[in-house]
Amino acid sequence: MPIFLAYETAVEAICYLRTREHDDTAWRKPSRKTSIYDAISTKRELRTLLAELDEYFLTHKGPMQDDIEEFDDLDDLFYLDELTDLREDEMDREDPQEVESRASILTRLTYPLHVLIPSAAKKNRTGTLVTHVWADEIPARSFIEIEPNVYLSTPAFTFLQMAGALMHTELIQLAMQFCGFYSPSPRFGRLDPALADKPLTELHHMMTSTGVVFEIDPVSSVQALHKFVERERGRRGAAQALAALEIARDHAASHMETALYLLLCLPVRLGGYGLPKPELNPKVVVVEASGSKTCYPDLYWRGASVDVEYNSDSEHCGPSAHYKDSKRMVAIVCNRITYLSITTKQLFRAGDLDNAARGVSRMLNHRIRYTDEKWRQKRTLLRAAVLPPAEEGLAS
Repeated sequence: MPIFLAYETAVEAICYLRTREHDDTAWRKPSRKTSIYDAISTKRELRTLLAELDEYFLTHKGPMQDDIEEFDDLDDLFYLDELTDLREDEMDREDPQEVESRASILTRLTYPLHVLIPSAAKKNRTGTLVTHVWADEIPARSFIEIEPNVYLSTPAFTFLQMAGALMHTELIQLAMQFCGFYSPSPRFGRLDPALADKPLTELHHMMTSTGVVFEIDPVSSVQALHKFVERERGRRGAAQALAALEIARDHAASHMETALYLLLCLPVRLGGYGLPKPELNPKVVVVEASGSKTCYPDLYWRGASVDVEYNSDSEHCGPSAHYKDSKRMVAIVCNRITYLSITTKQLFRAGDLDNAARGVSRMLNHRIRYTDEKWRQKRTLLRAAVLPPAEEGLAS
């Protein structure tokens, strides 16, 4: 019987697959599966599938030392800790990547797993599974078969599912994560003892506002997400998804670029500055004495030739980094592009970003329409929603 990973579990699995060192992107091809009538919905069925997968990896990938049949009850497993422990000796002896390739992704994910089922008659909630009913016809190209009988909701289908669970800003961030060059860790901050035992449903902020792996390929585009959701207009969450996609942009290089974009460009009614929407990391050719050169400005308003760069304090320190930043700035400014740099500290300090936003608005000949305390309260809420947890000292 197949299992259909969905909702928060699908987000976690996508993050896991994107952040693997040996990700070859082969897992991204959608399958033709459009029926979930035989979906797994009980812990007994899951145990059977895990045993089948263990046998599959034993046959196809090499010997394993563990046996899933040893488990009597999966109800109390938040993670499959026992299964992980059984592999520790093997991982000590072999290349971890090699060992990982011989273990099902279901042993890497957080329990309970969020899965799709076809009817309320099979609805079930235990420490192993949280079932979500999808009684309507499954949209075409909605699943990826990542292992035998393990189907993962595609990024577009996952985005539609999460539209009913996330706040508006979180949904925009999830879209930009899928359409950008970065990903959070599938741990979603749970190395922090305060978050260690949190279920996925209580980690939405960490799931959408953080990033640990960069310079990776996007798994979707705003256009692709929009096309998928538009076909499902009328379903639960579709209206929220389409509203988020009106704001989302492709090609964000990091979660901090996404946060900067949202703070500057979300409407005033949401606590943003309401600036016109820029392109993110577009290809721009500049001319130097040595010839033409391609640059990719972080936030670029092409009509006004304004480039706003997010410069991470950690990645732009040291003589070499300063030299590269200065050389890039000279190339941009000498091509009559107005350049403004915003650091991590400036982004975390509301007053500093306020000054920067006013400066950008003047460059764009755009009037920021706010003056009152009510807007400042909304700004505070927006900043808490889109910025990751601040390191000590950044916001002071």
